[in-house]
Amino acid sequence: MPRTRAMSVIVIILLAASCGGESGGAVSATTMGSTPATEGTSTSAPSSGMGLSGRAVVTVGDQTWEFSLEGLTATCIYFAGHTIAGVGFTTTPDGERETFQNRTAVALSFDLPVPGGAGEAEIEPAIIVTDNIGDVEWRAGGVGLLPGIPSGSSQVDDWQVGDGTATATATFLEWNAASTGGELIVRTGTLEASCG
Repeated sequence: MPRTRAMSVIVIILLAASCGGESGGAVSATTMGSTPATEGTSTSAPSSGMGLSGRAVVTVGDQTWEFSLEGLTATCIYFAGHTIAGVGFTTTPDGERETFQNRTAVALSFDLPVPGGAGEAEIEPAIIVTDNIGDVEWRAGGVGLLPGIPSGSSQVDDWQVGDGTATATATFLEWNAASTGGELIVRTGTLEASCG
């Protein structure tokens, strides 16, 4: 096994070991990071304290989704001093997690390095919302720039990570249209998440 692959496996095992109710030696203070601001973007972080546990709320433009970060196909991992990352699916009005198989779910993935931590140099902050019903994918960071897409069109502008929680403001790019040469659609938004 190549050395880089072996290191990746070790990191995944360490991340998995830090999952669950324990914070893995979580830092007591909230740490903040930011991507250099571009004209017309906000760099203020949203207020935390939504009382989320094992959930995330993402707003893009005027649309808001609530995601479950718990279950067989969903997770939230907080690796103290390194990163917070999660995969989740939307919930029904009664709080039950929807399934991706019935094509009604909206999926979330996010990865935010702990500012000043070991992960900051390795991880590009990213938030991605995939909406199967609307056939859209909103991406903030983690996309690489396509020709003709202005810098700052897809990025996590500002984020805070602490004790298994994260808040962020971001500039989202509608990836499906942009990657096929369609209209460039950009919206601002927020993320609030808690590993629970």
